[in-house]
Amino acid sequence: MNNDQTINEALGISDEWKTKKERELKELLKNHNAISQILIENAKLIKHECFGENYEISEYEIKLMYGSYLICSIIHDSKMEAAQSALLSTLFSTLAKRSSEETD
Repeated sequence: MNNDQTINEALGISDEWKTKKERELKELLKNHNAISQILIENAKLIKHECFGENYEISEYEIKLMYGSYLICSIIHDSKMEAAQSALLSTLFSTLAKRSSEETD
């Protein structure tokens, strides 16, 4: 993957397909409460789009989806931790500055 490419460009997925999929996922989010349901329904839609029939989702496909979900969760969590650390650092720095100003 080239650093200046979007993920869909790197995977060879068109912007049109990405936009269509985003709309479909928003609809799935309205109709399902569990992420697992959304993942499975989305996989069924994609499988139907690619193969034209209604196939069951295999254990292999479920594990691929779950692995992708885990990657996103780990990245999200690490970004949240970094943001929290930066926020706490700024807060402590501001408090220390105020404290030293008050003692002067």
